[in-house]
Amino acid sequence: MRWFKALSASERALRGRAKELLREQERAELIRFDTRLKSAAGIGMMTVVCHSHTFDYIERTGKAHHSWVPTDPERVQWLEDDLVRFPLSGPQIVVLLSELMMRGDIAVSRATVSFADQAMCTRLYHLLGAAVDSVSPSAGSAPPALVIADMVSADLDPQD
Repeated sequence: MRWFKALSASERALRGRAKELLREQERAELIRFDTRLKSAAGIGMMTVVCHSHTFDYIERTGKAHHSWVPTDPERVQWLEDDLVRFPLSGPQIVVLLSELMMRGDIAVSRATVSFADQAMCTRLYHLLGAAVDSVSPSAGSAPPALVIADMVSADLDPQD
């Protein structure tokens, strides 16, 4: 007696196509990731404004990588409402993107990462990635700025 139903040819074809689409999406994400890393490596400095807990999370995530250079405490500005403004260098952004991708929903293998880390890493990866994607390598463009705080009003200037 069979305990499973044999798949029809059309069901097998559908599953095969779904697997192929997933592989294509993963390849496209890896290409996008590689492009982002190369763009990030060319960034001199990005200013970030976020909640102090997010800042702590970013620092801890970066420290997990052997080549992380901690942010100089003298360059960290503590703002009202527990917000923090700090610079990230290109090498720091490269490390963060790498660590965030491996821990977020973006990576294929994430069995040892908690759901909380997956959520934080996925959100930060997409926000940081979008900021890197917006960088124009043309000379004279202003360094990018990133605000990571839903509560922050739109008129807050990350550069102040």
